[in-house]
Amino acid sequence: MNKHLILAILFSFLFLTRFAFAETFGTPPRKRVVMQPSIDSVAVVSEKKNQLVMLVNLLGHFRVDVKHCLVNSIGNGDVEEISKSDFVFFISDNDGKIPSNILNLMVHRKKGFCFVGNDLYVLLRRVRYPISYNGEISSYSYINYRGRRYFNDGRSAFFSSYSMNGGKVLSYFTDGTNRAVYIGKMGNMWFVTNPALYGYSIPGLIFADALHDILKREHTRVLGALIRLEDINPSYDDKVLEKTLSYLYRNHLPFAMIFYLVYVDFADKEVITISQRPDLVRILKKADRRGGTLILHGVTHQYRKVEISGEGSEFWDMERNAMIPNFKKYFDERMRYAIMVSKKYGIPFRAFEAPHYNLPLVGQEMLKKYFPVYVGQAMVNNDNYRVTQQFPYFIYRSYAGLFIVPENLGYVAIHEEEKGVGSILSRARLLKEIVRDPVAAFFFHPFVGVKYLREVVEGLENMGYNFVDLKNVIPLYEMPDVKAVSIKNIGLPFDISKVEKKKGKLDLRILVLGIFLTVVVLSVAYIFRLYRNRRNRWE
Repeated sequence: MNKHLILAILFSFLFLTRFAFAETFGTPPRKRVVMQPSIDSVAVVSEKKNQLVMLVNLLGHFRVDVKHCLVNSIGNGDVEEISKSDFVFFISDNDGKIPSNILNLMVHRKKGFCFVGNDLYVLLRRVRYPISYNGEISSYSYINYRGRRYFNDGRSAFFSSYSMNGGKVLSYFTDGTNRAVYIGKMGNMWFVTNPALYGYSIPGLIFADALHDILKREHTRVLGALIRLEDINPSYDDKVLEKTLSYLYRNHLPFAMIFYLVYVDFADKEVITISQRPDLVRILKKADRRGGTLILHGVTHQYRKVEISGEGSEFWDMERNAMIPNFKKYFDERMRYAIMVSKKYGIPFRAFEAPHYNLPLVGQEMLKKYFPVYVGQAMVNNDNYRVTQQFPYFIYRSYAGLFIVPENLGYVAIHEEEKGVGSILSRARLLKEIVRDPVAAFFFHPFVGVKYLREVVEGLENMGYNFVDLKNVIPLYEMPDVKAVSIKNIGLPFDISKVEKKKGKLDLRILVLGIFLTVVVLSVAYIFRLYRNRRNRWE
């Protein structure tokens, strides 16, 4: 028989047998998959810069092409360009005044859009959606999302209440009896009332997750976790650090190590630089080889001359809550110095974290040419360091064009209950419940003790979190070649270069003295041996 005919009969038999078994065990028939229209381009129009930056940051998680503009700078050509986008967000100022050109854009729009703000009633006067505005009422204590009820920790004294007849309610506020829509959909319009974009509260987490539904971007359910060892510097106790690292190595746990280069104590005029700590350089290089990702945490971790390293904020004047004078020059010199030192000692920094997360927007935009990866919470303006945003997941392209690695659980502080192990694990549990692809990230100071680190790690693993190696996530890049900059340029009141020169001279003197003493000792030993040999011959 022809071998091709035999193969055809065998194939038919296997196919029919498989079909028969499927029918026998009740395998459901495959449903026809209806593909949703892909949302690839998004426009964001806002009446306030802070809210615009925060929303654009969150949209950076979804890898969509984002255009953005402020209402007060928009022209007719911009409106036409915005209307071509697959989806449009409008963030209102909650003042009941929506510009007519923006209002017309939403009224006549056929594609999807989302209204973010409390004054949705202005739009409802033009479009007869079955949505009712119930006025300003006392804030409700709870918020529901995906069948779960949470305490509304982001509530203010009053909020705008809306109800719907039909449509889709994704999340709502409640007092146990009454409801008010938080996130809803009617026709081609999504709307978000009393929005929370900062990310610190439960409503903020809900909004961040709801963007998956709004943008029709479903992400795989993955629970990621990150460990950061914080504030490592040249004054650190090697034994304390190595004890923590040994625990991480033994358990094959990936981690990040946050390091700054110069320790300064102005009161005692004490300076310790990385050049004075070869053992610490060795520890850093070993960590990089064994699951660690090294992240630059500034040069001195302080700004004002009364600040000790670790206490101050290097890239923001916290006392005046203002940008540091001549910021661009200041920032550029410190980044160049850090890269120069990194290359000199072979320390492969892969990202940047600003001390206390205080890096203004202009600094984030400058950072791109040095480190395109930023770690932690982010300032959203150039005016106020208290206005920062927290993220529940990776941001692949922020408003400033950076890849952002989040931090959202805080740090372990054994003497502060609200920052203890239990508190961190409680926040991680909420993150898991609310966000479908969270990254639970915390930071840890090794001097606190391995016991507490172990408790957090085991708690997260018991929840199903998997620790992430940042080297497998963040984009690869090479640190740029930079123009050399003197250590004098980092603005200390005493010449730090003299400290290093003095140390270098001292090292040379010690070496010469050591050689001299060795020669003396050997000479004395030789003379003594000759004397002893002669004496033996005389005897």
